[in-house]
Amino acid sequence: MNLLKKITLVSVSVSLALFSAYVLYAFVVAQQIRDKTTEEILKSHRAENPLPHICCAILHCDTECCQKLLQQGYDPEQRCTIVVSRLNQQEITLEQVSPLMISAQQNNTVMFDLLSRYGANIRCKDFYNRDLLMIASWFSSREIVGKLLSCTDGINWLSNKDINGNDALYYAQISGDPEIISMLREYGFSTKSFPSCGAHNRADKSNSITE
Repeated sequence: MNLLKKITLVSVSVSLALFSAYVLYAFVVAQQIRDKTTEEILKSHRAENPLPHICCAILHCDTECCQKLLQQGYDPEQRCTIVVSRLNQQEITLEQVSPLMISAQQNNTVMFDLLSRYGANIRCKDFYNRDLLMIASWFSSREIVGKLLSCTDGINWLSNKDINGNDALYYAQISGDPEIISMLREYGFSTKSFPSCGAHNRADKSNSITE
């Protein structure tokens, strides 16, 4: 009987010691994570999930690098996720965007033309079914909007809708750019009531770190 008590006592002591060690370990790990700066976490994430080379070149507006990559056979349709802070200083997550979409968001006509020459798909859409015109209108990329509206590739921008049924004019209204709104109306887009919520509210204000 005494032996059983001793075994039980030892087992309880060992269990308490192991539990205490686990709690201490968890505390130390939590402390280390808390002490990490946002920039350190961001760098670590980028190291584990680097941007495709061609997307990185476009984000840095490095036309020469982008052209070299395209000449080497890099895919002008390689997708990535990016986070931008352009609209009202808020983080906007663009998911599954192509290099052409990034150039449209940046209003980079030189990069846009370069990618188009190498076969980038002007009909591309992102995760939320937004087309190039929607993205360009959203980010007030006037020159890109002009290029898209004058495109003679048989594209009917009027029929395109995102997953919530919003069109390019809706995104132009978000940006509040009167010139783009006027351009879209002249093209044939009609003003409608401004939705109370949409793809930009539900899907894009994410805390994701750049892929």
